[in-house]
Amino acid sequence: MRSSEQWRVVRREMFQGRRPEPPGRVAGVAAAVATATMVSYVGQKIYMTWIGKIGMPGKLAPQYVQDSFAHPAIDQAGNVVLGVLAVLLVLATVMRWGARIPRLPLLAALVVALGMESAGAAIGIHRTALDPTVATWSVAFDVVVGVAQISAWFVVVGSYARRSRRPRPHASSAAEVTG
Repeated sequence: MRSSEQWRVVRREMFQGRRPEPPGRVAGVAAAVATATMVSYVGQKIYMTWIGKIGMPGKLAPQYVQDSFAHPAIDQAGNVVLGVLAVLLVLATVMRWGARIPRLPLLAALVVALGMESAGAAIGIHRTALDPTVATWSVAFDVVVGVAQISAWFVVVGSYARRSRRPRPHASSAAEVTG
């Protein structure tokens, strides 16, 4: 096989967008939860950009952390952009326009986002649970939201990976084609 033919096969098999199966109820709910938690995050980061501080509303980072950032508003604006991109990634798994995005790049971006979201939520849960100055209902709420966020992202990524894969031919049908 010539290299141009090989490249066409690679491109066709790995990088072409293909319409995944429609999301089921669980995948749809997980996408809604992941989107809602990310939209909430984006809103909070917009506020933090506006006031030019590091942290989250009601949970500012200590002063020594604030002092380590030369331009905290710009850094928080970067978090806003990352949050919006995460929302678009989740929506791409359940919306029709997402079928235009090649499977492997979208899946790779989803896995990276899953890692970042899970780490961020786990750190938030850990910090909140260890902070004795935070009210009990607030701690419980933050833990529930963090666990829901991590769970939703795992379901979104797993569901998209399963729904978007190309079905493999059975051994009997492959033998018929080659035989």
